[in-house]
Amino acid sequence: MKDDITANLDFICACCGRPDTIASTVTLQVNYGSIYDGERVKIPLCGRCFDNLYGKLRGHPYITPLESEF
Repeated sequence: MKDDITANLDFICACCGRPDTIASTVTLQVNYGSIYDGERVKIPLCGRCFDNLYGKLRGHPYITPLESEF
């Protein structure tokens, strides 16, 4: 088992396609009212793409950060 920072060198960001060493994950759960009703997806993103996505969503008045579950 690899325990150094190279453990995730095979990680490829789902958004930009760049390799990264540390993956962030966005989880989306869709409910009634969407054509994707009932679907749940996990999207692995590099830090740069996560920052870009979250930066766009964070300014929306109905989106608030969740409390940590840890």
